[in-house]
Amino acid sequence: LSLKDMLEARFLMKLSRIALALLAVESSAAQLGTSAQYQAHLNISQVLFKLSQGQHDRLFLAEGLLEPLIGVVRAHAQEPTACELLTYAVGVLKNVTNDEDNRKCSAEAGAVAVLFGLMAAEHLTGSAGG
Repeated sequence: LSLKDMLEARFLMKLSRIALALLAVESSAAQLGTSAQYQAHLNISQVLFKLSQGQHDRLFLAEGLLEPLIGVVRAHAQEPTACELLTYAVGVLKNVTNDEDNRKCSAEAGAVAVLFGLMAAEHLTGSAGG
C-alpha cells in the first residue's frame, strides 16, 4: 500500500465522518429531506465499501466511522426501499470486522442488535410472512 493510497483513504474517511455527522444533525436532515439524506448516505456507504475492500480496516476505527455507520443502518432499517444502501453499509461492517478491535467497537456500539433486527421476517424479500 503506497503512502498516496493511505493518505487518500484517510482523507476520504475523514470527509465521510464529517458528512455523516452533519447528516445526523436534525436541522440539516430536515432541510435536506428524506430523499437527499438517503442519497447522501448511499454515496458515502459506496465510497466506504470500496475502501473496506482494501487494507484500511484499522483506519475505520481510527477515523471514528464505525458508530456513525451503524447509525446509518439503524436509521434506514425500517425503510423497505433502502435495500441498496443497507447492502453497502452492512457490507462495510462485514468487511472491516475482520479486525478484532473493529469487532469489539462494533459490538459495543450495538451492531449485533441492529443487524439481527434486519433479519426480521418483514425485512426479508420473498419471506413467507411478507
